[in-house]
Amino acid sequence: MHKQRCWVWFRGGLTESGHWRPGFVGTSAVEGGIRIEHPSFVPVRVPEWRVAMQEPNDLNIPPAGMSKSGPWLLGS
Repeated sequence: MHKQRCWVWFRGGLTESGHWRPGFVGTSAVEGGIRIEHPSFVPVRVPEWRVAMQEPNDLNIPPAGMSKSGPWLLGS
C-alpha cells in the first residue's frame, strides 16, 4: 500500500465523543497495522480497524470491529 490520505478514529474523552479525524496519511507497516502520519502528531502504528481509506459516511459512528479495550496503538 502506498501512502494514502486516511481518516483515523479517536475514542474521545471527557469533553468530546468518539469521531473520525481527517488529515492523516497512512501506509501498511511491515510489523502489522497501519503507520499514520500527521503534522500535529507523532508518527505511530495503529490497528487497521482505526483507519478508513475513504471518508466515512458519518464521522461520529465508530468503526466495525472496534475493540472496547484496545490495543489502540501498536508502536512507533
